Amino acid sequence: MGANVLGLWKAAKANIYFRATITHLNKTSAELKMKKPYGWYSTKKTFNSRNRNRFSIIMDRIPDASDLTTGSRVVALFTSNNPRFFSGVILSKVGNKYHIRYDDNDRAYIKKEGIRLEVSPSLPFCS
Repeated sequence: MGANVLGLWKAAKANIYFRATITHLNKTSAELKMKKPYGWYSTKKTFNSRNRNRFSIIMDRIPDASDLTTGSRVVALFTSNNPRFFSGVILSKVGNKYHIRYDDNDRAYIKKEGIRLEVSPSLPFCS
């Protein structure tokens, strides 16, 4: 508990994630307290075997540059002043930024600090 993650807020053409903290955890479910643009969201988001998808929860950890390659599935900020992360794929690296194509076909150049690998944490309900 207390781990910093990105929690799936809305499954859409490009999934939307917000920063979150795990507040409750057991073998079948996790509860998250999500941070949205106007502050911490007071209602808990619960994931369990009935309502999870493969990437309901993603570790909020800046990846190593060696893990960010063309074709890597990621969630990334759309702009640096927007706290929402969206699912997408790396198209290329240009200087110190990565060219991201989001699943809704929008594109942006994002620094490594704004990218997370689309990998679920090793929690029982995530597998």
